[in-house]
Amino acid sequence: TIHEIRDRKPLKVFFMGSTYNVKHNRNALRMVIADIAPKVFRRDPEAFKFYVFGKKLPSEFNKYIKDNVEYLGFQESKDYLSDMDIALIPSLFGAGMQQKVFEPLTLGIPQLTSSNGIVGYPFVEDESVFFGKNNDDFVEKLFTLKDVDVRKRLSQNSKAISRKFFSREGLDATVKSTVDSLISARAQK
Repeated sequence: TIHEIRDRKPLKVFFMGSTYNVKHNRNALRMVIADIAPKVFRRDPEAFKFYVFGKKLPSEFNKYIKDNVEYLGFQESKDYLSDMDIALIPSLFGAGMQQKVFEPLTLGIPQLTSSNGIVGYPFVEDESVFFGKNNDDFVEKLFTLKDVDVRKRLSQNSKAISRKFFSREGLDATVKSTVDSLISARAQK
């Protein structure tokens, strides 16, 4: 799938969590719609529109669904990601491979996440992904992502890394390397 990088205003930014019954999804959502989106809106009300996907939005968040934030509930990935411009996925307590982080990267959707969201995979800051450290840093990086050429670079690089790492050949090589390492370690005992 080729993800189209558009030069438009507002840019469509999305956050997704499978369900907001999960504490780390609620915390990341709070960061996006209670902190980051309002700061972005105050700086430039027409630059970005934030879309929130996922099940069971707690009623306490309804007060943030205004101005530049819209809640769309659960949506099938293929139906909504093709129209999005930026994935904003602050992964505050990320562990393991998270679909919400890796699906946009494999599709070539420029992503702004936390460095721990990548958990050791070969995506590189400013080349294939942007990392934010705190609310203000996320806001600054979003405004950097207004540049269509920056988004095109991130998209091309994240797709290339994904093809190499997540392809059948890449996965086979990873499994073979792991098995070889285990055999070698066992032989040395």
